Parts: sequence; structure tokens; C-alpha cells
Amino acid sequence: MEVCLMIEGQEDVTWEDWLALAAACEENGVGTMFRSDHYLSVDDRRERGSLDAWGTITALGAVTEKLRLGTMVSPATFRRR
Repeated sequence: MEVCLMIEGQEDVTWEDWLALAAACEENGVGTMFRSDHYLSVDDRRERGSLDAWGTITALGAVTEKLRLGTMVSPATFRRR
């Protein structure tokens, strides 16, 4: 059975955090890492930042070897038309 991980990226996860999470996944046999596609904290903590979900997984794809990446959902209303 494949192990998956889901991260709430809107809770102030920095790029350095994403790199460390992805490396830990690859080192420990986690096959897939998903991230939420939200910009606001689930705890309504406005000071918490968020990197763009698609930008994050695209950049992680360039620095990982076998980790599968994805978003849990990707609301079209978050994107400009």
C-alpha cells in the first residue's frame, strides 16, 4: 500500500519547509505528497502566508526524483480568467 501525505500549505509553509518535506518523503518511502490549494488559513490566521499550490508542486517536481505531487482540489475561482 502506498503512503501519501497531505500538507495544508496555507499555514505559513515556507519554500524551505516544502523542500524539507519533499526530501523526507523521498527518503522515507512516501510515494505521493498532496497539498491544499488555499490561500487563507483554516484557523483564520491572516498573518499566515501561502505559496501558490501549482507553483509549489511544479517547483518541487524539478527537485525531486520519484515523489508524485498533486493538489487536493484546485478551485477555478482562485485563478484569473
